[in-house]
Amino acid sequence: MGRPDMPAVTLPYLQAVRARGRTYWYYRRDGRRIRLTGEPGSAEFLAAYAAAQASPTPTTSRAAPGSMAALVASWHDTAAYRGRRASTQRWDRRITDWLSDICGDRPVARMDARAVRTIVGMRTAAMGNKTLSILRALLQHAIALGWRDDDPTSHVARAEYKRRPFPTWTDDDLAAFEANWPSGTRARLAYALLLYTGQRRSDVIRMGWQHVTDGRLAVVQQKTSARVLIPIHPALSAELQAIPTAQMTFLMTATGAGFASGTAFYNWFTDCARRAGIEGKSPHGMRKACARRLIEAGCTPHQAAAITGHSNLAELTHYARDADREHLAAEAMQRQMAADRRGGRRGVTSQVANMPAGSGKR
Repeated sequence: MGRPDMPAVTLPYLQAVRARGRTYWYYRRDGRRIRLTGEPGSAEFLAAYAAAQASPTPTTSRAAPGSMAALVASWHDTAAYRGRRASTQRWDRRITDWLSDICGDRPVARMDARAVRTIVGMRTAAMGNKTLSILRALLQHAIALGWRDDDPTSHVARAEYKRRPFPTWTDDDLAAFEANWPSGTRARLAYALLLYTGQRRSDVIRMGWQHVTDGRLAVVQQKTSARVLIPIHPALSAELQAIPTAQMTFLMTATGAGFASGTAFYNWFTDCARRAGIEGKSPHGMRKACARRLIEAGCTPHQAAAITGHSNLAELTHYARDADREHLAAEAMQRQMAADRRGGRRGVTSQVANMPAGSGKR
């Protein structure tokens, strides 16, 4: 998708679409989707971007009746689509924009299972499954419109694959980042927000002083709409002291604007990590590190979930699976022995109380 360090990537309403082995850039806003020419960051590209900003909103769709592009436009106008979360809509649009690029002019009525398999096969297994789900929703909408009588996606199976989880940041990774990015830098602020709130990047880039009340951050998560109240850790408080109270978001780009998207933040933060010698670690890995550290500190899953906002404790346990099991096992046994000494187990209290240190079968 092009080089993430190019200035054009962070421009508002800019979208990159990968198709046919190439990256195409578009200006997308208020129903407009305008192809941009030139290399990202070049004078031609910026001129095309400025022209797209000034272009009027079209009053009618230019998609051919009965085409995939027309179906996409119709689906976007349904109550079912508009009722989806904003984050889900963004994911949907990435896929529908790609579909419009590769087969937008093709008649929906002629699509068969073979064509569906071809389209899905152009993506990775994970993205192929997402694409299949969107195609299924689109073709069900086509049936409702009377454009066709059947759904060819019903004959196409989802791909099976082993999911690769985001790796968590280790304590060594955290120490390396802190050593490279001292307190007061933008990178250290982003690090503190991720590590001490455990929130997703989409929520971190929206945080500002308006979310702070009585020493706590009030966050309504964009993905789940869950509301969490997070006490501000002293290390995070120290980084926030330099942020002006009039600034609407804590995190700003080098140009003094908020991050245009979670993807822009992802690219910038992973670059900061690479500069600290940390490869293959993402902002989501910081969310997992937060969960891991909470579990290691002795928090119950419910207590940790009150910070991270997880409603599924099994998922939280999955995030915390890299917790220091040796440390936790030793702590658990110490708690068990302390309970036994207090008389918590009939029949073993006296034995434990009189047990010499280091005793046991060998």
